[in-house]
Amino acid sequence: MQGVEWRRLEASRLHRLLCKKVGCPEWGIGEWRTEASASELMSTREDLALSIVKLVYRVRKGGDCCGILGRISEELVGRLPEKESARLRRTPVEPVLEESIRGPSSLAMLIAYARRFSRSPRAESLLDLVSTIVKEASRPCSVDMEVERSVERLESRMKAYGLLLAILVPLYLLGMIVVGLASIIPLGIATVVIWHVVRSDGLRYYRLNVERGWRKCSVREEDLEDIVRGLPPETAAFRELLGVDVRRGLRSS
Repeated sequence: MQGVEWRRLEASRLHRLLCKKVGCPEWGIGEWRTEASASELMSTREDLALSIVKLVYRVRKGGDCCGILGRISEELVGRLPEKESARLRRTPVEPVLEESIRGPSSLAMLIAYARRFSRSPRAESLLDLVSTIVKEASRPCSVDMEVERSVERLESRMKAYGLLLAILVPLYLLGMIVVGLASIIPLGIATVVIWHVVRSDGLRYYRLNVERGWRKCSVREEDLEDIVRGLPPETAAFRELLGVDVRRGLRSS
């Protein structure tokens, strides 16, 4: 029973700290709800990463900020083994968060830290996840010009790759007819090299478009499941390159 009470106290401490760091509208104006509404509860049918991403997204879009963060706090602390829970009680959480929230953050990092905590619920992995939750939950829904410029650079490069492939493939076929088998090796090597570069940049392009939609809050919530645990990135990237709509809501409106 004492362990349960300690967990409640630790969840409450984490909850208040999250509300403060995220800057919830309810913070500092009295009591707020500590329970999320029924539609915002973490579903037992969803994995932790998907639940966290959905709830953080709702905070960013103006949901019940402190209520959602309170549910997240309870869920995370409740997953800790007793030994790790005791370690968390001895940890000065706020100074640790102050240090860690200065670093970079992204949707991919949020998913990765949630996955790591789910596999190994420890005090350290909880703090890494919480710091990323703070950074992402407090991120405004807006166009990120750095991400936009990165997307534009990749789009320009992929247009160039497409032009090169459009030239090389006919040359490859023409060389086989005119020159013979001797043309296969150099042209084949060039085609394979360019395709590998296209594959690498295509994956980056897909991931940047996911991050782009996340930062603008233009992703539909039902698409988050696809993003967190949907198609393999390679499949999605190649379909993106071919112009097939693999993620509704990721493209700019």
